[in-house]
Amino acid sequence: ETWLWLPANASSFDIVVFNGQQYAPAIAEAGSYPTTWFLTDTTGPDDGGLPNVVYGTFSEAEVSYAAGYLAGLMSSSKVLGVVAGFPFYGVKRLFNGFRLGAEASCPE
Repeated sequence: ETWLWLPANASSFDIVVFNGQQYAPAIAEAGSYPTTWFLTDTTGPDDGGLPNVVYGTFSEAEVSYAAGYLAGLMSSSKVLGVVAGFPFYGVKRLFNGFRLGAEASCPE
């Protein structure tokens, strides 16, 4: 069975990043791509200790702050936007982090 979320050319990438439990089956296939690193924030399946799989956690507000800060630095118009999902707590943290980062890098 082929997992649809893992591209057939995964070996041509240095790093593949998965965000969400729905990608756990793809992480289980990481052993088939020994030269590619896989980074995920899920607890995922028991990967058997694969050396090319890295599990991590992140704060939504911190990563979106960095994205907002960088967007503010790169924007010549200083007009930025965010497309987000249903406004539950995690999405609100993403939005607020982005806004605060953008305001920090371009306060005008």
